[in-house]
Amino acid sequence: MRGQTTSDSPLPAQRERGEGCSASRQKTPSKAPEVTPKPGNYLHTMSTLLSDLTSRDPHRIWSATSAVTTLRDPVQLDLLAAQLPEIRAQTAGIDLGGALLPNSERLKFVLHKLEYWRDRTGCLCRLYPDWLQFDPNREAKAGNIRILETNLYERTYTCECALCGTRYTVEEGEYHYTWWKWQPVD
Repeated sequence: MRGQTTSDSPLPAQRERGEGCSASRQKTPSKAPEVTPKPGNYLHTMSTLLSDLTSRDPHRIWSATSAVTTLRDPVQLDLLAAQLPEIRAQTAGIDLGGALLPNSERLKFVLHKLEYWRDRTGCLCRLYPDWLQFDPNREAKAGNIRILETNLYERTYTCECALCGTRYTVEEGEYHYTWWKWQPVD
């Protein structure tokens, strides 16, 4: 059986390293390597967000609230919502700064969002009217909504949630920064 190998006949390179034969497979078991979460891993992202939210460092808290504001992943939201008491305790009384719109407003929104998610109150699109920073173009690009109509003259949009179908009229305004006012269509 020239050119063929079996599990008990190692390749030359394996023989040099002492691998590939039955005898080498009977080594004493080694300790399993520690698993370090990789970027993109749910636990890594959630633990990083939780660590930042509970750090008592204003910049880290602000950065984490920016990420949680647009977070849609149900696993990560469940894990963060379960930590609401700790997040509240560690962010209480922290001065987050901010000029025209205090950064504490984003923190309040994030806490509200996590409560909303924890209580399974409804589709996350129902939170659009609660925060003026939801850009319909970004939400459409993320696949959260569909823009049905755009009126550039009046700076309005008609949008529909991609998940539940709720329709919104969105008014775009500007005063030192761009904002969007979402209203459900009756």
